[in-house]
Amino acid sequence: MLIKNKNLEDMDLSRTKIDGFNFEKTQRSLKDMDLSRNKIRSDGVDALMKSLWSNRALTALNLRLNAVCDKGGISVGAGGISVGAALSHNSTLCTLDLMGCDLGDSGCVPIFNALGAAKHKALMSDNVATRR
Repeated sequence: MLIKNKNLEDMDLSRTKIDGFNFEKTQRSLKDMDLSRNKIRSDGVDALMKSLWSNRALTALNLRLNAVCDKGGISVGAGGISVGAALSHNSTLCTLDLMGCDLGDSGCVPIFNALGAAKHKALMSDNVATRR
């Protein structure tokens, strides 16, 4: 039903225990997506970021308090690299909330690099790399 709704601009799926979401299946009208406090891990973030390559409507994505890192919070591995690549490629997304996702240095570096090249705002406090 949501996929067929051409007027949907905001979607809040926070606290629903989902492990990923594919934007390619949504209408082009979706601008704000809240997926905070779910069970999205590194592979789920990879799928989300891959779908951002073709999405030109989404302006805000909230992934706050998802366990997008490898066990122990040391690094986000492929998840962080795909976030950085998606941010470099997508000029529509303005705000990405990754607060409390236990991103490590290897996850934060590609994201920070992508932020320098585009007009994105990333909320990244309360992560391993930002707690120093």
